[in-house]
Amino acid sequence: MKSRSPGWVLAAALLGISFAGPLVKLSAADPLAIAVWRLGFSLLIVAGFLVATGEWRQWRALSLRQASLASVAGIALALHFWAWNASLHMTTVAASVTLVNMQPAVIVAISAIFLH
Repeated sequence: MKSRSPGWVLAAALLGISFAGPLVKLSAADPLAIAVWRLGFSLLIVAGFLVATGEWRQWRALSLRQASLASVAGIALALHFWAWNASLHMTTVAASVTLVNMQPAVIVAISAIFLH
């Protein structure tokens, strides 16, 4: 079976991410509403691919622990989008994106302090 190039998916993701900050900044909607709609549309897109490929049935193989961790991760992602959308209404797009992209450096610093 020939493997498909993920280039088109990466291009679409890059395009979506590039427009996210300016579009949220231009919106007058509440940051929580923006986060809900953004994640809702993403869910529809992912669900469409899962249904089309038949891979949606794999959820049955998840243990309770795995499903719980996935739920906690989803809640954390929702909180992240809410906080990021709120930050865009308080500062510039450039400053907000810079702070969000510093997350790996902050995690390293916190890990170095607490995990030695």
